[in-house]
Amino acid sequence: MQAGDSRPDHPVASRSAASGRLPCSARTMPRPSRSTACSASARTTSRAASVSPWPARATASVARLIGVDSARNEVIVGHREELYSSGLTASEMKWLIPLPTGLLAATCKIRYRHQPVACQVQPLPGGKAEVHFLEKEKSVTPGQSVVLYDGDRVLGGGWIEGKIE
Repeated sequence: MQAGDSRPDHPVASRSAASGRLPCSARTMPRPSRSTACSASARTTSRAASVSPWPARATASVARLIGVDSARNEVIVGHREELYSSGLTASEMKWLIPLPTGLLAATCKIRYRHQPVACQVQPLPGGKAEVHFLEKEKSVTPGQSVVLYDGDRVLGGGWIEGKIE
């Protein structure tokens, strides 16, 4: 198509007679290759078939941050399965009920906005406790808090020291 043809919506047809330049929107559009037809479906097909400049990632072998050992100045990485644990140990437990003497069935939250999960709590001497989940939980993080519930009632809470494998 040449400048001055009868299609006013075509970029070549709408060149300014004085400057011979294309309008701004036509200058920024990518030019189709000679082998690609100018229909929208051909352009879509050619984009979908193009090769990505980014290498493919194998998601099964991606390393996950498992922990940090600040004493040894180490970062511990592992597989996704290693993020899950069957329980945790907690310290500085504060009870809002009389101190339980045996195993206590409850629900607990280990993160804000975490859905409470069923657990069994074993109080230990020295203000500590072991919390055993009925199903493994992801990302038990030392330094975070654990809060124990009986329905909507808070039973107590403490600081997570570590996870139980």
